[in-house]
Amino acid sequence: MKNFILTLKPKYIAVYALGILALGMAVALLKRGNLGVPPWDTSTLNLKSLLDYYDISITVGQSSLIHTTGLLFITFLLKRSWKTFLALIPMVLVSLAIDAFDLFFFVWIPSYDAMLGMQILLFTLGTLLMTFGLAAIIISGYPPNIYDAFQLAIMDVFHLRSFTIARWILEFSGIGLGILYALLEPGEGLGTVTFLSIGLAAIFGTIIKQYIKMFKALKLMNRDGL
Repeated sequence: MKNFILTLKPKYIAVYALGILALGMAVALLKRGNLGVPPWDTSTLNLKSLLDYYDISITVGQSSLIHTTGLLFITFLLKRSWKTFLALIPMVLVSLAIDAFDLFFFVWIPSYDAMLGMQILLFTLGTLLMTFGLAAIIISGYPPNIYDAFQLAIMDVFHLRSFTIARWILEFSGIGLGILYALLEPGEGLGTVTFLSIGLAAIFGTIIKQYIKMFKALKLMNRDGL
């Protein structure tokens, strides 16, 4: 990653901010769609549900921050670089964005359980926003979301050239954790883990890669090696 202090440019700052906002919007929309959420959001929402069961109240954004903090330390152990902690910036911003949209801006959108058309719409919009946001943060060249930092660390440490395979490792880890939380909560099945969640784990990397190609075509690329 380039020295982001020395490469501050308005267009990349705008892309970075847009990516963070897109992630917050995506989580709130997918949660309301009740059709399935991306892999790491299964763990975020299932942990919140598990803690609610035991009368421990946290927000979705706080649950997200718990998981990103864990991944931060794992990534640090892989990379052994203090630059890893720059990921604290997007970690906190994304957590705040999730709660802003979930608790305030999108509070007027109900949770859909039976209207399949609305569920599909929210699921599609949420997925496209989520992958767009992740790609925007990656290509900006500024501190990556810790999920992306973890993926890049996997590629670097294990010399993986495949963006998609590295993403699979990341996403299926989130699915596994989401399933674990669901199994710990009595009577809730798999919670937010659905076949669509598993399907997203398989194709998330491919969608993000397509967005990265789009950014390259628009000559919006501030990161080497992609």
